[in-house]
Amino acid sequence: MRSSIPTSPRSAPMLIALGLLLAACSLSGRVGAAEPAPAGGVAAADVQSALKAALGDRLVTTLSGPALSVHFLDIGQGDAILLTSPAGKSVLIDTGPPGAGPTLWGYLDGLAIDRLDLLINTHPHSDHIGNTTELLERVPVSRVFDSGFVHPTATYEKLLAAIEQKKIPLRLVRAGQTVNLDEGITLKVIGPADPLIDKSRSDANANSVVVRVDYGEVSFMLTGDAEEETEARLLAAGAAGLKATVLKVAHHGSKYATHQPFLDAVSPALAVVSCSADNTYGHPAPETLERLKAKGVPALVTSTLGHITVATDGRKLMVTHDRNLPQRAGDPRLDLNSASRIHLEALPGIGPTLAERIISDRAANGPYRTVDDLTRVSGIGEATVETLRPLVTAR
Repeated sequence: MRSSIPTSPRSAPMLIALGLLLAACSLSGRVGAAEPAPAGGVAAADVQSALKAALGDRLVTTLSGPALSVHFLDIGQGDAILLTSPAGKSVLIDTGPPGAGPTLWGYLDGLAIDRLDLLINTHPHSDHIGNTTELLERVPVSRVFDSGFVHPTATYEKLLAAIEQKKIPLRLVRAGQTVNLDEGITLKVIGPADPLIDKSRSDANANSVVVRVDYGEVSFMLTGDAEEETEARLLAAGAAGLKATVLKVAHHGSKYATHQPFLDAVSPALAVVSCSADNTYGHPAPETLERLKAKGVPALVTSTLGHITVATDGRKLMVTHDRNLPQRAGDPRLDLNSASRIHLEALPGIGPTLAERIISDRAANGPYRTVDDLTRVSGIGEATVETLRPLVTAR
């Protein structure tokens, strides 16, 4: 059954031009050590004890039933969240900031994901949609959800043009829409709602797509960059519907979100923050971390722990973190973009000096897109690359 949800005058022209349709729809680790970041959150060495204190016997090291996995990617100063269901459905929420594409492609490749059932753009800021246009060229996407808040930037306009060119169904979503991701797994949109929030500190943030994912007794609240105005509106719509097991802390832990009334309503057992270690915004804000700490909610931060995965069978939870990209089953090759100095040194023809140069090069010039990019490192020529080709990859 189709339902019509009016768009605001602000967003209508571009969305109508691209044929946005509104409808409810059905979509037919390893734990590694990491250095704690100055920004805060739970240090790597303390993760398991903090989780045990918060989750008790709900925390397990293996799951007994079909699992929903929610992957919070260490994507830099931005967001990218991947959901994988027991039946193999894949949902991606945001694609991270510009330049982080290799991390995203590597993560998808490591999990052997070659298509997406749903892509959600929470809002049109580049730290959330910075790789979406290229993603659409790399991976088939069945449908796209968008907040409908028009942001006149080249990044957003190219994204919309790519969706139109590829004829991917694009839907404007509003509170109340529900998607059946898999048997027993639902995704419910709880924001934004009409009329869109106007004249806030950041209207694009305030009108983020906010979704709640439920599987049995476990739920995830995924908030985009929602801010205080968003939280007030969600509370007014009914605090009882906000309670969740895991909270993706809004806006990278900004001081403009996760205020006490909203945190009390969600009452999470676990919180995840996505940000970079060297961000200039002060994320996550000390006051946000303090509110979480006061409620006994461990805050896992990607800049501290790397990629964070919370898997559940609907009752128990398994939490892992790793700075390395996942490795496709049966692929023993070393990933040049995440390999440690020790592993690089062990490669034939590399040794300590070239290993250090590789690490310095990828830090200064960005991730390697192919193995051939190694030739940009002083001292590595085509002959060395050919020797290494069967042993390494660039995800």
